[in-house]
Amino acid sequence: MWPSLLSRFRNQLLGSGRSNDLKKLILKKFKRDGFYLLDLSELPLSQLQKSLELQLTDLVDKIKQNADNETKIILIKANVYDIVFPRLQQ
Repeated sequence: MWPSLLSRFRNQLLGSGRSNDLKKLILKKFKRDGFYLLDLSELPLSQLQKSLELQLTDLVDKIKQNADNETKIILIKANVYDIVFPRLQQ
């Protein structure tokens, strides 16, 4: 269900010029359906002045607060995966 919805939302979002209102609606639907979005950084990566690795401890803490060992986690973006996955395996 979500892959097709995400594709539709993605097209709407890109067509809207990345409308903040549409982003909020998509995230509310995502949350209502039982999913959580946890960012590696509170800042957009383009504005981050520290290395991504320095954000890892905060992310792991957020995951511990919101998930357990049975929770499935999706890591988006190759550079985030490369940093986060080894730590989550531990």
